[in-house]
Amino acid sequence: RSGLYDFMAHPDIFLAGYPHLDDSVLSASRDIIQAAVDASLPMEINGLGLSRAPIAGSKGPRAPYPVREFWEMAAQEGAVILCNSDAHRSVDVIEPARNARRFAEEAGIPVHDPVDVLSFILQNSGKN
Repeated sequence: RSGLYDFMAHPDIFLAGYPHLDDSVLSASRDIIQAAVDASLPMEINGLGLSRAPIAGSKGPRAPYPVREFWEMAAQEGAVILCNSDAHRSVDVIEPARNARRFAEEAGIPVHDPVDVLSFILQNSGKN
């Protein structure tokens, strides 16, 4: 709500520590999603977690994040969803973002183009 942030980075990362999606975890997920929707803050599917070692989830092995059930809820609630990477290293820029997009497509989760949603100003393009 402060307006200091452009989007909510990997809001489902906490689920890496909660492999079993019980009622309290799902409730917390709904609260996070609703806060983002209420603040008109886009949410990021972060693809880096797809390259991490799988964890034992309720329905079998899954990536620590992104978590399909979380993103299905987010889509149902009308959240603005972006795909991105966790680029702490240059090698983690492109492929994780592609993996995030593939994850969303396979799950049927609609995503937005970050350029459109975040209103980036194109540098050196002659446009303002």
